[in-house]
Amino acid sequence: MHTLHPYKISVFDRATENKGYAKLGSIKGAVDGFSFIEEWIKSNQKLGLIIDDKAKTSILFRDDFIFDITTRTIHGWVCVGDYGVANPILDINTGKTAFDKKEHNAELIPHFVYLRIPKNYSDGLALFHGVRGKGIKSIFVELLNKEARAKLDRVFGFTTLSYGKAMSLWQDAIAKEITAIPKTVVSDVADKVNEINPKAETFVTIKAPRFGNFGTWSSFHKQGSKQYELLEVLEEQYDDIRTVIERNGKKRKLRIGTNITDDICVIEAPDNLELLGGNPKSESIVNWCKDTESDFKIKLDEPPEVPSS
Repeated sequence: MHTLHPYKISVFDRATENKGYAKLGSIKGAVDGFSFIEEWIKSNQKLGLIIDDKAKTSILFRDDFIFDITTRTIHGWVCVGDYGVANPILDINTGKTAFDKKEHNAELIPHFVYLRIPKNYSDGLALFHGVRGKGIKSIFVELLNKEARAKLDRVFGFTTLSYGKAMSLWQDAIAKEITAIPKTVVSDVADKVNEINPKAETFVTIKAPRFGNFGTWSSFHKQGSKQYELLEVLEEQYDDIRTVIERNGKKRKLRIGTNITDDICVIEAPDNLELLGGNPKSESIVNWCKDTESDFKIKLDEPPEVPSS
């Protein structure tokens, strides 16, 4: 349900000496990208709900953004919702209408944004939170670059990062668990569950013994390996196959399959992501972003020296 989608942030500027890409702290030799994005977000916060009548979309920058100049990170919530179609909203417990959604009503779904914008390097990192396959990257970047073109005559580039390459350090991580969703579920138990809640999902979980495992993550990529053969069999009857891998006490949850490549860039939420009302708690998703950030080789500024007393 909850995912992270990583992107590299850069600004192309022919006037620079760094192969045409400006240091993010000195765009056009003078503008700090961190400060520019901070002021842009704050101006959107003052606007309140932003309406796009053409796309029938509404967007709201919440007022709880954090701008940490010491670490040069910006993070917070952006809520996006569509409107223009009237539909009843049902109570899943009773099947009855809870209220009627009018054409002018928009369900504002919160999405988390995490930006790391180093001062002395040309590459930054953006992590966009997705919910049920939907995100805000496109609308966020479109609004940001509308401002950047007008004030800087430049645009911020957001290039998809391959998580597979970032996970090179995890090739020897051990697979501890495999989960999958059956393509078809036909049983008396499934029928009874469906009577109680038709939206209930059935998962199959394969767990290794306490001190056992299913081999390394890299083994699932090798044709002819027992792990690869297991995936081939699983894919005949199951969808959305995932594994939990562990290395040095840290865990990652990944989608796996014979047709999944290293270029697929969807990072699954860890099991310890804390939710409130189905949405991640701010502190928990910040920790998830920081943990994910450590998998990418983004150069960071040296921390400022603390003067001796």
